Amino acid sequence: MLPKIKSALRVWQQRGDYCQSHAQYVNKACCAAVPLSPRAEIIKLLSGLDALPLEELLEFSNDWNSTVRENAIQGIAKALISRPEQIAQILNGVAEDRYSRDVLEPVLSLPAQSLQVARQGMIALLSNESPVVRRIMVRSLAKAQWLPKEEAVKFTKAAIGDHDPTVRDRAILTLRALEGK
Repeated sequence: MLPKIKSALRVWQQRGDYCQSHAQYVNKACCAAVPLSPRAEIIKLLSGLDALPLEELLEFSNDWNSTVRENAIQGIAKALISRPEQIAQILNGVAEDRYSRDVLEPVLSLPAQSLQVARQGMIALLSNESPVVRRIMVRSLAKAQWLPKEEAVKFTKAAIGDHDPTVRDRAILTLRALEGK
């Protein structure tokens, strides 16, 4: 049955999602309404069965359809639990803007021992070009168990001097959380 489900996903990828407002299939954002997408449910099913390669899930994490993106990102989190050695690859992809920065949230929710494998990549993202990525990473320092508290405080204090005001604001909030205020 698995080959038939994968085949159905390919068919829907080619055909597109159905926009009820315009009564047509679309392969991009059509209107304010999110089109019905069997792709989202197929991705959820296949990732639950661990039948989609991580690369495909990463591709779907950039999809124009928000439901497809969300299900792919949940699948990525599941896949990484059993494959923590691939976390560094994903962090590099986010740093190089190949993968959606939305992928960071499920990565950061992984157990601390999984994240320690990719510690250097996580630290590198604190100085990423994207202020959004830096802000996400600074926010994660408040609860980071993959990093000793003293180091988290050091990186947070450095972020207070960031050129982006949203990163600086997040760093102040993170520092307060780290210091228990």
